[in-house]
Amino acid sequence: LGLTDREAFGPAESAAYTNHDQAVIERGVPMKFEETSVDPDGTTRHWSSIKFPETDASGRPGIAGVTVEVTDLVKARSAAQLSEDRCRLALEAGQMGAMWLDLETMILNTSPTFAVLHGNPETTTQITLADAINLVHPDDRQMVTDEIGRAHV
Repeated sequence: LGLTDREAFGPAESAAYTNHDQAVIERGVPMKFEETSVDPDGTTRHWSSIKFPETDASGRPGIAGVTVEVTDLVKARSAAQLSEDRCRLALEAGQMGAMWLDLETMILNTSPTFAVLHGNPETTTQITLADAINLVHPDDRQMVTDEIGRAHV
């Protein structure tokens, strides 16, 4: 754009970027940074930058790098965390447990409440599929095993 960082982003943001650039030059190694900027309309943008030392033709040290906007990713992670927190709160309030099966390892991961409801310490949040099947009522074990088999395909 033909602008300096200070002209494009303002004094506070440009100072942060300059500090990152200086750290790369001083350490002489590639570094990754999560950076932010605020648009004139107040929109905050998030950036993932990898910067590395570079020397120009006359031997002067400088930096080069690649920066990718990750605003949507940051928003999605924040929304997912909020949803997870709300789900955890609802489960705790209702004294309900949750579980999910890792189909690669066949390990059942559970919430602490699930563990307690099934007679285990709240820290026992991983059990083998075989142990989990033993928690199922004998009349329902075949149906559960069949459903897991269909999901595993």
